[in-house]
Amino acid sequence: MNRRYAVNGISMSAFKSIRNNYNHGLICRSAVILALALFMLSVGTTVAAKSKECSVPKELALTPPKVGGEPVTVSVGLFLLDIIEIDEIKQSFKVDYTADIQWHDPRLSAKALGYSLVGCRLTVEDIWDPRLHAINPRDFSKIFINDVSVNEEGAVYYYLRLQTIYSSVFKLQQFPFDKQILKMHLASFQYGPADVIFVINEEFTGRLDNLVVPGWTLISNVSDTSIPPIVAAGAEYSHIFHNITLERKAGYYIWKFVIPLCFIVLMAGAVFWLDPTNFGPQIGISTAAVFTLVAFLLGLRQGLPQVAYLTRMDILILSATILVFVSFAEVVVVSRLANKDRAGLARRIDFHARWIYLVVFALLAYVIIVAPYFS
Repeated sequence: MNRRYAVNGISMSAFKSIRNNYNHGLICRSAVILALALFMLSVGTTVAAKSKECSVPKELALTPPKVGGEPVTVSVGLFLLDIIEIDEIKQSFKVDYTADIQWHDPRLSAKALGYSLVGCRLTVEDIWDPRLHAINPRDFSKIFINDVSVNEEGAVYYYLRLQTIYSSVFKLQQFPFDKQILKMHLASFQYGPADVIFVINEEFTGRLDNLVVPGWTLISNVSDTSIPPIVAAGAEYSHIFHNITLERKAGYYIWKFVIPLCFIVLMAGAVFWLDPTNFGPQIGISTAAVFTLVAFLLGLRQGLPQVAYLTRMDILILSATILVFVSFAEVVVVSRLANKDRAGLARRIDFHARWIYLVVFALLAYVIIVAPYFS
C-alpha cells in the first residue's frame, strides 16, 4: 500500500496529515453551526417573550375603561402648526396641526397586566380609544405621526400630527372688514356622554408663536367642550369644537380696489365742472369714465368672493357704478338743454349736481369704507 501511495505521489504520513486536518476542520465547522443555532434559539426566545409582554388582550379594546360606572375623561389638546389655505369660494380651510389625546385605562397598568407596556410599540387598534374623528372634513386627513404609548399606571398618550381640509361657513357680509370663525368639529360617533367626556388640555392647546396667515390676522384659537352633545338617530354623542378666529387684513383691498374706484368716480364727477355749452368734452369724459369702470369691474371680479348676497365691497361697487351712470345721464340731459338754448338752466343743474354728487359719494365712502376700517 505504501508503494501505491508513493506511486501516486502521496506518502502515508502525508495522507494521515491531510485526514487529520480535515477531521479538525469538520469539528470546528460543526461547533460554529451549533453555536449559531443556540444563539438564534436564544434570540427567538427573547423576541417571543418580549412580544408576549407587549401584547394586549383583545377584549380590552372593546369596551371603555369606566371605573365605578363613571364615564371616561378624555383630555384633548389641539395645537396649530400652520393654516395652509383659506378658500372663501369653496367654504373651506386647510390646517396642519397636532392632536394630543390622553385618558386613563387602569386595565393597561403594569399591576393589572402583570407586565409593563412602557417602551412597547402599540397602535390605536391594539387598545381602547374614544374614536375621536373630524366630522366636517372635505377630504381624508394626511397623517404624518400616529403614536401610542402607555405608562406604568395605565395612562394612555395618543399623539397625532395631520393635515386636514375642513369645511366652514363663511359670513362675508362685512367683506373686506370681516372676521371669520373657522370651526374644526370633532366627535365620537361611537360613545356618548355616558361613556366619554371630553375636556380641554390647556397645556397642549395653542399655536406656534410665529404662525402667519397671509391676508389675515390670527386672533385666537380655542377649544370648546361646553356645547350640548350631538343627537343623531335617537342617540347622543360627545363632541368638541376648536374655533379659529381670524380678521381679514383690509389694506390690500383698500389700495388695490377702493382707491382706484374712488378715482374713477371722481373722474366721472369732473363733467359737472365743465361748461355745458361745450358738451363735447363732457361727453368724452363721461364715456371714458363708463368704459374705465367696466374694465375695472372685469378685473375686479377675480378678487372678490363669489357669493349670492351683497358684501360691503359689493355695495360700494354698486353705488359707484350708479353714480358714474347718473353723471353720464346728467351730461346727456344738460347737453340737450344747451342745444335748445337753455344754457342757464343747464349751468344751474351742473352747479347743484357737482356738490350733491360729491356729498353723496363722500357719505357712501364714509359709511361703507371709512367707518368700518377704523372701528
